[in-house]
Order: sequence, then structure tokens, then C-alpha cells
Amino acid sequence: MRTTALAFIGSGSRNTSLYALFILAPVFMASATHAQQWTVINLEPAGSSQSDAYGVEGGQQVGRAGVGGYYHAAMWTGSAGSWVDLNPSGALGSEAYGAGAGQQVGYASFTVPGGAVHRAALWSGSAGSWVNLNPAGSTFSEAAGVSGGQQVGVACVGGVCRASLWTGTAASWVDLNPGWAGASNSTASGVGDAQQVGYAQVGGVDRASLWTGTAESWVDLHPAGADSSWAFAAHAGQQVGRTHPGPFGRAALWSGTAESWVDLHPPAAYSSEARGVHAGQQVGWADVGGVTRASLWSGTAASWMDLHSFLPASYVTSRAYAIWHDGVGFTYVVGRGNILGGGGDALMWVKAPVTIAAANPPASNPYGAGVFRDVLQNTTAALTPQGIGVAGTPAEGPYTYATISVTFSSAPAPAPLPTNIGVECTDSAANGPEDCPTVTGVTGSAAGPYQLTLSAPPPPRECITFTFVGTSAGQKLQYQVLPGDTNLDGTVNTQDLLFLVQRISDGSANQPANFARYNINRSQESGGVRVTTQDLLRLVQLLNGVNATQVFNGATVAACP
Repeated sequence: MRTTALAFIGSGSRNTSLYALFILAPVFMASATHAQQWTVINLEPAGSSQSDAYGVEGGQQVGRAGVGGYYHAAMWTGSAGSWVDLNPSGALGSEAYGAGAGQQVGYASFTVPGGAVHRAALWSGSAGSWVNLNPAGSTFSEAAGVSGGQQVGVACVGGVCRASLWTGTAASWVDLNPGWAGASNSTASGVGDAQQVGYAQVGGVDRASLWTGTAESWVDLHPAGADSSWAFAAHAGQQVGRTHPGPFGRAALWSGTAESWVDLHPPAAYSSEARGVHAGQQVGWADVGGVTRASLWSGTAASWMDLHSFLPASYVTSRAYAIWHDGVGFTYVVGRGNILGGGGDALMWVKAPVTIAAANPPASNPYGAGVFRDVLQNTTAALTPQGIGVAGTPAEGPYTYATISVTFSSAPAPAPLPTNIGVECTDSAANGPEDCPTVTGVTGSAAGPYQLTLSAPPPPRECITFTFVGTSAGQKLQYQVLPGDTNLDGTVNTQDLLFLVQRISDGSANQPANFARYNINRSQESGGVRVTTQDLLRLVQLLNGVNATQVFNGATVAACP
């Protein structure tokens, strides 16, 4: 349990969960190398000596700001000037830890005889909206996360501090402490998609924990071999936190079970911690080279990105607490940066959408990127389908087949690798998924271009779709393959024969730009003519399945989904 006695300036960094984030405004830019990737916004309000941002969602950021010697719960909407003081009337101090659906949660401290007490707090955008969530009989309570109308935290009742769940009022309090499993105390630190996460102390060991609304639903996330573990945030079936297999913490990721544990600890770090998760990305910090660095992961230790590198040199350390994606491609991360010889500033990192800026089709393809209808090489032996992006594709006279090349609007994070590029085929030919190739090689850096090598040609008649983990939602690169479709109507039949006759008659079939489309038999130029009635004969053979490895008669390709 976190035990800050009062919210006063100089108290330590927050030691529980968080969640949420938003907006874009001018501030310091990253170095020229990274300028297109991230901007960083200083949220520190005017007159504040120190501040932190702990949560972000839906255009709101929450945290704390130093006011008159104490911390006050703070809310922003994208700039330092947007700061709203959430400190309730009569409260000595307060902090906000999470935001979601227009709600903010944290605690407010009040003086009582002999000291001060913390009360779990819920706000709706103003100090006057404060709701006291402290349950009856509780001597201490804090709320740490909010999502979908649920608030989570801790309340100390009957001498035991208990992981807690609320739905907007003190009377709605649900005790999540898994006493039935021998837990002596517990804390809930985050909530997402009706999953609550935190820790429970069982047998003297802090164990990362997952609940779904009741104490009886408790799931022990503690990985084998760990001395202790904690979970801090949850979203879309993922949970993040840290484990201690020894004296130093290691950033951790789970997917609902102890066995699903993934060690996010960067190889060069001596300690690390993950505090926030959203849409498959995780944030926190890692101590690398003697510096605590705000960090971003995409599901693996190898995907680690140093967010500290985007800060001005005046910041000597930094931490990230929460992440949020707005659904249109922007990514927001909130946290804190510490200044040499001074205090800390609430910060927000903002990354603009990464989109596919350009992609080339195979060389000699007259149809444009994403529309590729191949033909078969000229041979009397078994025919070999020619493929885009396949190493060692046989030459076909003047026709060449280029490696797929794609350029992005800015550098994707993580960079494209064979392991993080999705490949999907429509299987309209009902051949089964075994026909869909995989990416076997990637070359390129920064924004690109990146060249992709495939394990096999795209299956004829199918649509092949490539997706890239480091790009915005909805970004995809697609190619279609339909050998013999001379009229480009998505079907290979006798109409293609008629169309080819017409193109031979009007001479357009022998324009160099059209050879890839009409030179079915891949013949060489003879007397200025390459496309002849021999190409008609070859297409007839294909339609009848003569010396063909695919069936073309009546073959149809649907539009790419």
C-alpha cells in the first residue's frame, strides 16, 4: 500500500497505478532526427513549483501540481494554461491518479485531530464536483484508476487495507481483498474493460493480482521464480506492472494468467517498471546508463523505446505513467521530467499518426500500387507463378519483379520486422491458409523505404494484405493477383480473350507500357511486335488448364476487403 501521509511538496513520486490521456499543443520539439515522431508538452501550471501527470484519456490529463506548499489534484486539456485545480474546499491537499469518460479519481486529505486522513476522491472536471468515496468505517482510502464507470483503489477497514471497487458512491464500495486465499492486505491500482488489477499480500509476499468485480474472482498473476510482483494498469486483456526476481524490479506484461507473463526488461537496464497500457503498448521507465528514462514498449523487451531521448537536455531523468491512443492515430503519454538542480514538470509526449506515405508495385506493373495482376512465364514445362516481393523470382525477359517497397510518414515504432508485419490472404481460391506467404526479410530504417521479402508468391486470385505494428490503425498495403485478367474485371474467362483480340487489333497491346498486361506468353520482341495471336493461344491453354498449376477457367477475384 502507498503510505504518503500528506500531499505536501517534496513528497516522493507516486507509487501506485494510473490510466488515460490527450491533445496537441506547441512546446519543445525533439531533435531533428526525431522531430517528426514526438513532441513534448510541458503541463506545469504557472506558479507551480513541481508537478506530475499520472493519467490520460479522452483529451484529459490528470496529476498533481504544487500550490502553496501542498500538492493539489490537477486536470489539464493539453496545455499548461488549461490547468484546473481539483482540490476540494476544506482539503489540505489532493492528487489525481486516473481519468476516464470525464471522471477523475485520486484522494483528498483533510485535517483531523492528531494528523490528517486520506479520502478516496471522484471528480467530474471541477473541484466542486468532488465525491467522497470513503466507505463507512474506513480510516484511509485512495482511488487509483477509473474506467467504464468503475473506480478502484484501496480502503482500510477493520484494520485491513483492502483492494476496493466503487461505481460512483461510497455506498457502492466492494471489498476485493481475497481473504479466502489467505491475503492479509491488498490494493487495486488500475482498471480497464471491467478488469481490476493490483496486488494481494499472501504469505508475506506481494503478488500481482487480477479481479473481475469480486473478491472471489481473484487471479494470482505472480510469475514462477519472482520474489514479489505488482500490477498497475489494465486494458484490452493486458496487464502491466513489475516483478522482482531479485533486488531490482523488472517491467512486466501479462495477459490474464501468471503463465502469460512477459519480461519487458530492456537488456541494458538494471531496473525497470511498466505503469500504463493501452491498445497493445506499454509505458513506464527503465534505468539505463545511470539515468531513469521514460519508456515505451510494444509487447516485448526488444521493442523498448527511450522516450527520455525526446526531451531537452535540461531534463536529467523522466518517468512515464500512462498512455492513450485516440483512435485516429495520435498517441499520448504522460509522466514527469526532473530538471537538474530543480523540481519536476508534468509532461505529455504526443506522437502524430504514422501512415503509409508511398508504396511501389512490382516493376513493369502498369496498374498502380495495390493492383497487381500477374501472368505466367513462357515455358512448355510446368508453369511457375511469378511473385511480388519474392527473392529469386525467375526473370521474364524484359519484365522484372521488384521487392515490395513501402515508405511511411515518419519512423514507425517499433520498426518493421518480419515478426511484426501482419500478412493476410483472402483465400478466395479456397486453398487454405498454407498458401499465404510470410515476410522473411526486411531492410530499411527510419521512415523508409523498407523492402520486404516474401517466403512465396502471393496466391493467384487472392488479395494479400500487409499491416505494420508501428503504424496507425487502419493502415495497410494490399496487392491482388489474377493471372490472365486482361480486361481487369476481376474474372478470367472468354471475355479476356475477346478483350485481348481487340487490343491486338487496335495496337494498344504492343505499347511498351502494356506488355506486362497482354504479353501472356512472355515472348521477346520480334520486328517491333511482342503481343501476337500466340498470346491468345496461351490464354486459351490457361483457361483450359493446359500446363497450368492453377485453374483459370471462371476464376474470380473479389475486391480487397
